[in-house]
Amino acid sequence: MLGTIKIGLRPRLLSLVKIFQLFSTTLFPILLCYYYLPLFKFMKATKVVIIAIIFSFLGCNTSQKKNDLLEITNTENLNKYIEFCWNKRDTIQFKGLVTNNFYRIVNGIKVVSNSNEMEAHINVYKTAFPDLKVTINETITTDNLICIQWSFTGTNTGVYGETKATGKKISISGSSILYFTNDNKLSGEKVVYNELDLLQQLGYSLNTPIVE
Repeated sequence: MLGTIKIGLRPRLLSLVKIFQLFSTTLFPILLCYYYLPLFKFMKATKVVIIAIIFSFLGCNTSQKKNDLLEITNTENLNKYIEFCWNKRDTIQFKGLVTNNFYRIVNGIKVVSNSNEMEAHINVYKTAFPDLKVTINETITTDNLICIQWSFTGTNTGVYGETKATGKKISISGSSILYFTNDNKLSGEKVVYNELDLLQQLGYSLNTPIVE
């Protein structure tokens, strides 16, 4: 009987061994993947999100650097525009700083439509006020636009339009919005200032209207 039992157990042991081998090589990995698959998916999704955030941050950082460089260059060209074009009347510098279709609007009226007209416009003031000086007091910069608050001083020792020199000193202030192209050239300017104040400093007076 003992011999029979021993012989009978041998096939069963072989079957158990085969089942264990099958489980360890096939079923166990399948169950393991089934169990951990959601975790792998989560980790993969998390990795994708992290990578996306990193690239987004790098993209924003690069864009910010470009904007900063743009604003710095525009500010430098603005300072050159004031210093060389107005204070020193350097026509060579002027041509390199503005576009051909540069425009200037003063108190809502378009007085300049191109760079040649702007050059003549500046000459009117330089003739009337040879010692004129424009100073930037405050600047606000954003992308391709700069807003400034400025002051203008000078002595009227030359003809101003059709008016003879008065010899009077003037000091006025105003504000400008300056527009730039993507290659950092000035494309336009909108100016607001008290023109009546300028004329009164030159000796003009405002007469009371005659009412019938």
